[in-house]
Amino acid sequence: MALLVGSGVFVVAGLIAAQSFWEGRWSGVGMVVPVFCAFLAACGVLAMSWPAVRFRRARRLTYLLTDRRAIIVEGSAVTDARLAAIRSIEVENSGKLIGSVIFLDRPAPASDSGPDIIRDGFIGIPDAEAVAREMRRLQAATS
Repeated sequence: MALLVGSGVFVVAGLIAAQSFWEGRWSGVGMVVPVFCAFLAACGVLAMSWPAVRFRRARRLTYLLTDRRAIIVEGSAVTDARLAAIRSIEVENSGKLIGSVIFLDRPAPASDSGPDIIRDGFIGIPDAEAVAREMRRLQAATS
């Protein structure tokens, strides 16, 4: 909610500044003000659309847990890990009800300038602690 309000403020501030410029209140400043106004409005629009982008990505993402595997399906890409081969299962809490179960370490693509290893797993799921407990139970049962 804070992101929506904050980005809305950017959009409104940019539009007010643009309106003031077009009414001639800032004559003599050249193109600095219009460019700045466009920048403010664009930042606000991008920030407001970010949750929608994340939602669209999440709709294409499916997590599966079987008695032998943990599977991540993102679009047509499938990543799976045998529970017996998983070395560690960690829980990272993002909020009261949402957390992540991290159990995969995979190499980053060569073109990526970020970290060498990408930590992955079931990201942003409800009741992550219970999922991690179930994964550990299934892992113990398979070994």
